[in-house]
Amino acid sequence: MDDEEPKNQPETEAIESIPEVIEPSSVSSKHCLDPRIVQVWKLENCIGLGLLLVGTLAASIALVANTEAPAVLMALICLIVLTIFLLQVFWFPQREYERWSYEMTDQILELRFGVIWQKAVLIPLSRLQHVDLHCGPLERHFGLSSLEIHTAGTKNATHKIPGLLPDTATQLRDDLVKAAQIESA
Repeated sequence: MDDEEPKNQPETEAIESIPEVIEPSSVSSKHCLDPRIVQVWKLENCIGLGLLLVGTLAASIALVANTEAPAVLMALICLIVLTIFLLQVFWFPQREYERWSYEMTDQILELRFGVIWQKAVLIPLSRLQHVDLHCGPLERHFGLSSLEIHTAGTKNATHKIPGLLPDTATQLRDDLVKAAQIESA
């Protein structure tokens, strides 16, 4: 029994002969957005939903004052809108930030985002038409930019990467244009 050799020993020759198959140009890393985008999203949601909340409150007061609508129903509607407001301002932006990432290889740009409905979008760089840099007033206040990517096609032909530092957005734009071999005007 002691003279038998184990049958499942790996052969060192086979392991040493495996070639290196990872090419440096195809290796990429996942990138996240700048954390300041959370504040931008909070402010955008606060402005938009704040107007909705004020309008709902004003309509509820007008309905209760001028009709026989039950005040409890109007209070319930305001409570629902207030709950949506609080979730969209204080919970949703952080979750959205945590799930947003992008990754670029030599042939594909991958975008991953979504809180409730999560998406993974693969954009072949060969389909890239042009790339735009955007910087709205809130983004500019927080020192951020967005990159808008236009592809050939009709459905979902525009994609946006928000919350980038201006230098990062410019570098990513240049990398995308170079990888897609788009002629610059």
